[in-house]
Amino acid sequence: MTRTMLLDADKSWTENLDDANAFFYPHGGRDLTGLFAFEDRQPYMLHFPQWQRSQLPIMPHKMIKAVERWSNKGKGYALLHSKSYPRRCSPRGERIPVKLTDTKFFYHLGGFGASNLWNAVTSARARREPSNMAVYNMWYDLQRRGAEFPEYWNNAHRLDGGSDHVVRSYTSFVWNDGEIEKFNSYEDGSEQDSRLRYRVFMVDRREEDSIRHTPVFLDQPEWSGED
Repeated sequence: MTRTMLLDADKSWTENLDDANAFFYPHGGRDLTGLFAFEDRQPYMLHFPQWQRSQLPIMPHKMIKAVERWSNKGKGYALLHSKSYPRRCSPRGERIPVKLTDTKFFYHLGGFGASNLWNAVTSARARREPSNMAVYNMWYDLQRRGAEFPEYWNNAHRLDGGSDHVVRSYTSFVWNDGEIEKFNSYEDGSEQDSRLRYRVFMVDRREEDSIRHTPVFLDQPEWSGED
């Protein structure tokens, strides 16, 4: 299972932690990452590759401290992300986000389809190479298409080679020091996958037996592939 949560700057750090525990339990993935931007230092990323070894996915101590610090001195968007992947794969090679520079990180949420992107991911895994870099490299290489980039990036997520061109739902973007850049998203209305797999969510309300969450970044403009 893949889930991505946006922390709420209007809530206290304890409220955000309570939201995170409710959002990820019991359907969090094998690992957990957190990405934070601050007013007084460079971005801070945390990665817990064996997060789900414990019976309950309670937030690790370092993540708790990062959320508390972000509530006091943070800026921009802070994201928590959890995903599952084949057990024989390297946690670092599957980790999302992918670090590009000290301030920039690449996110890919959702499936890989059954075409070019899936082939790149499975080939990387077979060679014991980072599959997250295989995704990033294809995303980067397709930018040479210029204004045609969105179409080619969508097609990379195709489920089959048929004439109906069914595309797997996904979201990709660059997080740059707390801001969202180069955002693209595709949603197939007929797809059976939960939107939790390929959207970023914010927790609106927690109740005793349920949690309510809303997708965010829906008004982000689609990136054309050209800077």
